Amino acid sequence: MGTSRLIRRSLCGLFMALGVAGALLPAGATALPAPDALRLVAIRLPSSASVRLLGGFDLAEAARPGEVDAVLHPGDAGRLRALGFRWRTLVSDLEALDRASLAAGAGGSRAAAAPGERADYRRLPDYESDLRALADAYSDKARLIELPEPTLEGRAVYGIEIAAGVDREDGRPVFYMDGVHHAREWPAGELTIMFAYDLLERYGTDTDVKAIVDHVRTILVPVVNPDGFDTSRESLVPPVLPYPFGLVDFQGYWRKNRRGVVDVVLPVAGKNPIAHGVDPNRNYAFRWGGDGSSDFQLSEIARGSAPFSEPESRNVRGIVLSHAVTAMITNHTYGNLILRPWGHTWRPAPDEGLLKSLGDEMVLLNGYTSQPGIALYPTTGTTEDWAYAATGSIAYTLEHGDDDQFFHPPYREIPSMYERTRRAFMLLAKAAADPQWHGRLEGRAVDGDGEPVEADLRVTKWIGTPVWSGDSVAEKIDIGARAGTDGRFSVHVNPSSRPITDLGDPGEVESYVFTVSAPGFAPRAFPVIIDRGETVSLGDVVLQPA
Repeated sequence: MGTSRLIRRSLCGLFMALGVAGALLPAGATALPAPDALRLVAIRLPSSASVRLLGGFDLAEAARPGEVDAVLHPGDAGRLRALGFRWRTLVSDLEALDRASLAAGAGGSRAAAAPGERADYRRLPDYESDLRALADAYSDKARLIELPEPTLEGRAVYGIEIAAGVDREDGRPVFYMDGVHHAREWPAGELTIMFAYDLLERYGTDTDVKAIVDHVRTILVPVVNPDGFDTSRESLVPPVLPYPFGLVDFQGYWRKNRRGVVDVVLPVAGKNPIAHGVDPNRNYAFRWGGDGSSDFQLSEIARGSAPFSEPESRNVRGIVLSHAVTAMITNHTYGNLILRPWGHTWRPAPDEGLLKSLGDEMVLLNGYTSQPGIALYPTTGTTEDWAYAATGSIAYTLEHGDDDQFFHPPYREIPSMYERTRRAFMLLAKAAADPQWHGRLEGRAVDGDGEPVEADLRVTKWIGTPVWSGDSVAEKIDIGARAGTDGRFSVHVNPSSRPITDLGDPGEVESYVFTVSAPGFAPRAFPVIIDRGETVSLGDVVLQPA
């Protein structure tokens, strides 16, 4: 994206926000010149290493042997030719494709609706209202959560927490899933919220669903990046107006958040008219600043000024570090891929056997392709690499959509897309509960007379997450739970030693600090070393009066 394009976008966005665009056009002019068409192409790769030359382009998260898909913005074709690349066109005008999809209508009637199925893609307010409605309708199994940090444009970020007896902080393992790190990837949000409907509506009729809700705490955040999603989604709300009043400078294909050159939000519009954005999925700490990201603020893979500089990634970090997220999925489009760590090196992750095995099992259920992230193209600062590196969580990126479905296909394709992959979601949610893939701390809190104490429990550890430069970012794992009225506890945790290295060795042996406390008693703290599949029994933890 060139500077002139940024200026044009900024001016048009500002004019629209103020509602005076027409008055500011030159006398006799009816509209600003239309931009070149936004194209989707498959770039041919002379070698596997040649993809590293494409860091300044808007690469899609889809590839096939010898090719990688990319969105070509104005001027990109000339830059590609200068670098010696050739390509074939998949879509000559992405926005025209969207307009045709809109004109054709949303969905058709189906014999049996998928969970949470609608007539068209949700808009941002729909996500909040639907999550609230689910939490109200199933109050014994679901609660609405508002993530701690509002977005740059002042929006709240919502999710839903699902578990039988959802208000019991009982140490159950957590399955986490999110969508829409990238604004234009609308199916990622739909698939995530449809899983919420699935778990709640089918609880009484599906034994697998019941097992998940009974034994796992599921946390779902359908839209991680509300600002970017709202920009993209609202560009196709009828009536679609001609440029520059409607799809201004490819807003339907906005990818990043709405970080601005200057962080100004116009109260009248709630939008930053001079946004250039940061890619939230390059803003996580692990190997931040390396291959597959950019320090150029206009790049589609701009990584931000520092690890976790963006509220979107900080919100996800907060969930993962404060819960025992034993397995997780972050949803994207497109390419029908199941990506596992690592994204920046071909060296296998320390848990490659486990990660590959579960990825391959998901493939048997949805027909996707299972591969390490690096097999797509190099990336650093991504969600699943960070979650795995920092906490040992079994973490994946799922890219949904066939090669002809692209970023946001007609909504009528979404229910079948969900039904195709729901069993893969279920498999990983069940893996989150499987004690062979994580650890458990068990025991009983009692007083000096052996009577049970309903104690508070905390599992903590300070960690240093390495970035590309060799420095590290300090982070704190801090997981809370509570013993039962009988004083017994069973707290599920990831291994205490993290897979922080990509060099093939297990890294340092690390320990948690496990603290048991209750009002009127002196707290007790224990160092705990625990591995996958291991149960550590602390026996009776005797609390003495303070």
